[in-house]
Amino acid sequence: MKRLGKIGVLVIVLVSLVSIGVAMGKQGLRVGPEQGYVAPNFTLADFQGKRVSLSDFRGKLVFVNFWASWCPPCKAETPDLVKMYHRYGSRISFIGVNLTGSDNALNAQAFIKKMGITYAVLMDTTLSVSQQYRVLGIPTSLFINRQGVIVARVTGPMSPTLMRHDFQRLLKP
Repeated sequence: MKRLGKIGVLVIVLVSLVSIGVAMGKQGLRVGPEQGYVAPNFTLADFQGKRVSLSDFRGKLVFVNFWASWCPPCKAETPDLVKMYHRYGSRISFIGVNLTGSDNALNAQAFIKKMGITYAVLMDTTLSVSQQYRVLGIPTSLFINRQGVIVARVTGPMSPTLMRHDFQRLLKP
């Protein structure tokens, strides 16, 4: 009986350790719109109607910027983002997400043309992705590593210095 009791205790300890390990592993793969979490997948159409998913960029470094054409801080930030795209675009995939549900598609297209944006811009016509990412202010930017984990999240306009810092941080192995 004593031996059976020791085996029972051993089984309980092993099951507990495995459960803790599984729980810790799941915690490391948390999905959410915040720094340290795996970025939730989304699929939106670009202005030509092509559907693009965040998961299309799996294994790549990604920068996502939520914006609207009527937003003064977005207008101020965009010229610097375009410069950063020219500097880092060969190593980092840039995705703009226009809050088309609170913007106007024609105004957004005029903004894209005026600002010289040549990276992918997607339309969030129902604001579902903005809500999924808890975008409370724009611009909101996310820097996502090759594993899909958000390494930085910035709400509000970024200075060129902050942009360079976060892009360099994303590029570090």
